[in-house]
Amino acid sequence: MDSSFSARSVRLETGRLLLRPWTTEDLDDFYSYARIPGLGEMAGWPHHKNREESRKILENFMAKDDVLALVDRPSGRVIGSLGVHLPAYRLPLFLNHQRVWELGYALHKDYWGQGLMPEAVRALSSHLFMEEGANALVAYRHPDNCQSGRVMEKSGFLYNRILAGQETVRQEYILTREAYLVMTGQKPSFESDYTAGCHPAILEDLIRTNQEETSGYGLDPYSEEARSLIRDACLQPAAHVHFLVGGTQANLIAAAACLKPWQGVISADTGHINVHETGAIEATGHKVLVLPSGDGKIGVGDIDRFCQGLDEDPTREHMVQPGMIYLSQPTELGTVYSREELTAIRRVADRWKLILYIDGARLASALDQPAPGLAEIARIAHLFTIGGTKCGALFGEALVILEDRLKEDFRSLIKQRGGLLAKGRLLGLQFAALFKDGLYYEIGRRQNALARRLAEGFTKAGIPFYAEPQSNQIFVILTGEEEAAYRERALFERIMPLSGGRAVCRFVTSYATSELHIDRLFLGS
Repeated sequence: MDSSFSARSVRLETGRLLLRPWTTEDLDDFYSYARIPGLGEMAGWPHHKNREESRKILENFMAKDDVLALVDRPSGRVIGSLGVHLPAYRLPLFLNHQRVWELGYALHKDYWGQGLMPEAVRALSSHLFMEEGANALVAYRHPDNCQSGRVMEKSGFLYNRILAGQETVRQEYILTREAYLVMTGQKPSFESDYTAGCHPAILEDLIRTNQEETSGYGLDPYSEEARSLIRDACLQPAAHVHFLVGGTQANLIAAAACLKPWQGVISADTGHINVHETGAIEATGHKVLVLPSGDGKIGVGDIDRFCQGLDEDPTREHMVQPGMIYLSQPTELGTVYSREELTAIRRVADRWKLILYIDGARLASALDQPAPGLAEIARIAHLFTIGGTKCGALFGEALVILEDRLKEDFRSLIKQRGGLLAKGRLLGLQFAALFKDGLYYEIGRRQNALARRLAEGFTKAGIPFYAEPQSNQIFVILTGEEEAAYRERALFERIMPLSGGRAVCRFVTSYATSELHIDRLFLGS
């Protein structure tokens, strides 16, 4: 495929900038920023020692015809460069046989912090996708060059992976044509964190191993690697780790394993097993014992009083007895249990001989908090899930069992409940990718950073919150007029109506959300 690019006929204008080919008259401007110590080094090249060095490099720009001059329109001064090159590194497999270019850029230090480079990158990206037929664009940065990472994210690029060579380490960012079209032409979606496919790093591993033949039912090397990585992350070498397709499946299997026939599971009234699983727990023969909750959490005192009341009831043998406590981390309202709260609930669970089960469907978001880390959750819970579907995977949940009495014959229970996937390696591969190189934690950090940006936008717009923003789910209270206005710009869910024509609406960020999505949401606010 012909992937040549020529800057010769390109002339792009934005509100503040002009992108055009270089000329020999640009030498003084070029040298004025290229000689600044540190500027070139951040982009991967040494700053220029003298004007003659700049002249030779400028001539090389013009000869290769793949670098554009970045002109400040008010002054007419060249303040940076933006290059379009063949990728310097081996591309992910899903980009093989595609038209892909690498972008490289530099900007005069006097113009930093004004949003000029994202403005230029967006203009050039539009040209490359719409006029030059690009399928994807890639960009690389050194891990210490945080400013470059911000440029990429503001321009819609998504972090993909770390490339470690013998002498250099680079972080790779990708913007595909499909993502660009969604970002610019369609309403961005804040409906949930599973509306996109999966993180590119996971997709690459799935493609790379597609023709391999391995043992089934999770007995393959990739699933074992994932189990080992999760045990290491939990600091629990004796933990049993099982991979399941979805959250409801994981929850009902956990309940079936933990509860005796006359027992039920304590849950917040907002708990997923109570309101969004179509009676899946009840279908296992167990009742959901509901406790009221104002913020998605159940308090340790409420659990203790509930158990105490049953214990003192003379007719208790005629009643469903609690056998398990179900918590979501984060909760269905996006709130996050603190270390102290979870520890206290575990103490109450031990007092009443209950199993503590934590549903971690969105656990990546909860781990980017001053809340319990993965090792602490593994120490506190008897069993818990690590969500994949809502945390960058195509599908899948990892169920981690710490309690020894629950481990025996667990695979038989999974099989009986229809959860033992024949092509189990598809689950193992994804969790191995998530837990290699810290991708799971990076996804959580990104989701939360974008959610904070969302929350700031609502705050500036004077929109009240239904629940305190703590994770990647933001719940706001909108009037009918406000809801209609936001629906013109984005997709999101209405959770429940309130009095006076108002409603609680939910906005969710994911690995695929971009800052441009959020900017479009608040356009004109």
